[in-house]
Amino acid sequence: MQRSRDSQGILAALLVSGMLLGGSVLSKLEAQSEETRHVFEGIVSDAACGVQHKTADAKQCTLACVKNGGGYVLAINDVVYELQGNESEFEKLAGEKVEVSAFLNGKTLNVARITSLEQAS
Repeated sequence: MQRSRDSQGILAALLVSGMLLGGSVLSKLEAQSEETRHVFEGIVSDAACGVQHKTADAKQCTLACVKNGGGYVLAINDVVYELQGNESEFEKLAGEKVEVSAFLNGKTLNVARITSLEQAS
């Protein structure tokens, strides 16, 4: 009988903990959705080169540097922001001028949308 009560107490504690944790995650997501997205224009580059590539072909340089461990960044004049999000989209747009809609967190952009600003030829 005592063992059954102990089990019920443990289950109740786990249930309450789970509800609190779930509520915390939910409130964090709600807070982020209430934050304002910012719109940036810049060049998709890599963390190693930033705003200054070592070769004339910005796309190839960016792809090579990312392959060697550098992450994707958005270079705006002399400022570089780390890009977080869909890396396959960043890869397609490497070296291109883009518009990014993102949540800003320090020097990191949590990308919601990214589109090329270059004319299709």
